[in-house]
Amino acid sequence: PWHLLKVQDKALQRNRQVRAFFDELNDKLYDYRYRPVANFVNNVQQVYLGLGVYGNGAIYIDRPDKQKGLRYRNIHIGEAYFVENHAGIVDTLYRVFPLDARQLVQKFPATCPREVTEAAAQATQSGKKFNVLHAVHPREDYVPGMIGARALPFVSIYMLLDTNDTPILQEGGYSSFPYSISRYTQASGETYGRGPAQYV
Repeated sequence: PWHLLKVQDKALQRNRQVRAFFDELNDKLYDYRYRPVANFVNNVQQVYLGLGVYGNGAIYIDRPDKQKGLRYRNIHIGEAYFVENHAGIVDTLYRVFPLDARQLVQKFPATCPREVTEAAAQATQSGKKFNVLHAVHPREDYVPGMIGARALPFVSIYMLLDTNDTPILQEGGYSSFPYSISRYTQASGETYGRGPAQYV
């Protein structure tokens, strides 16, 4: 294992039961990360390639459908627009990406408009692409401990862009920012990074 979680309190670090708990937690995290459904290795390699070429890398971390664990997805920098907060940490991301009708119905079965469900039902139209916006940003009305979406510090909204009424496909939130953003090198004041291929 190349990564470990540990408690910050040094007194607790000396407690045998606490150490045993974190040993088990680290094993579980490692197992979840390297399960085939997580697809971590393939996606993190794509992030490294993106860093080398574009100087920016983005990976999306969520949960597998109807399973426990983690799932990773490399995000092409051409799909993503991200913003830093006052401390220089990325806390907002807008991503526009294409999904075909079949993929949209798989991901948002209850909220897809009729145009999409009809296209998915037709073999000749199932591959028709639709642009989806995923917006993630800090929640302004965040209330810790509250039940519901307001208890999550980050807002998540999926919207369909290629229809007349621009419906919201899914609205929810995250307990932590789900996109991990890396930059190869940055000058002072820059939000986006620069990679070795750009210098060449």
